[in-house]
Amino acid sequence: MRAVDRADLIDDPQFTYLAQRAENIATLQSHLADALALLSTKEAFRRLDEADLPNGPVAELEDMMDDPYLVETGFFPTIEDPHEGTLHTTAIPVAFSETPGTLRNMAPALGANTAEILAGAGLSQAEIASVAGTPTKAG
Repeated sequence: MRAVDRADLIDDPQFTYLAQRAENIATLQSHLADALALLSTKEAFRRLDEADLPNGPVAELEDMMDDPYLVETGFFPTIEDPHEGTLHTTAIPVAFSETPGTLRNMAPALGANTAEILAGAGLSQAEIASVAGTPTKAG
């Protein structure tokens, strides 16, 4: 609150304790949005940095693909899908030295595992055939 010149809100009974802040979150967010709107982006970042508060620009998805940090960290790996071609995906969010995660399986093609899913839901082969429009194993 001090970083955005709203120290007056610190002692406001609506926001003193977590429970009150939660009840009045929309009001609090409105106060913060109004205060931040009075600052340039550069000034807001400077003040939040000085207060040791996490902050950063909001990026559009299109811009994220070229973000230098995300590119450097391999956040958007490309994978080859047999049906869709080259796809961009997000990296596995954690890394373990002993058991590193990998992207091993592609999503099935649309309808490729319908019968399996319906069988798992308890449908008989005849019911699956009538729903999925496929012949049963018996013919």
